[in-house]
Amino acid sequence: MCLAPNDKDARLKMSECEKLIRKIEFLKAIEQSDPPSAAEGLDLDSMGVLELVPCFPPQKRKRKSLY
Repeated sequence: MCLAPNDKDARLKMSECEKLIRKIEFLKAIEQSDPPSAAEGLDLDSMGVLELVPCFPPQKRKRKSLY
């Protein structure tokens, strides 16, 4: 404010500019990029095929009568 220290309009515009600059800097500071996906580093071709084994032996089901 060296050029017009007593100009109210100039001080108001300067204040608004400073607020805008602080807001932009704040938004840049808190900006986060998307975290990398956990699936990006997986190589599915190198993994073996897993067989799913049932935990319990199969059980015979009792038929319910319709009558």
